[in-house]
Amino acid sequence: MEPGDESEGERAEPKPRVLDEKEETLLSLFNQLPEAEKLRVILHTKAVLQEMDLLKNNVFDLINDLKK
Repeated sequence: MEPGDESEGERAEPKPRVLDEKEETLLSLFNQLPEAEKLRVILHTKAVLQEMDLLKNNVFDLINDLKK
């Protein structure tokens, strides 16, 4: 079977990313949290990322307006 050929039910698993020491520590701490706290952290992070995306778009729009 050629690389990239996938039959039904078989999917190529992506290689897991190697974590550095800081990331390993954060993951360990996260895994020690109760499930409710994990969910809260995930939802908060998602909201922050959405806000950052909006800010990025605003900056992009400002740059484009200045170029006109």
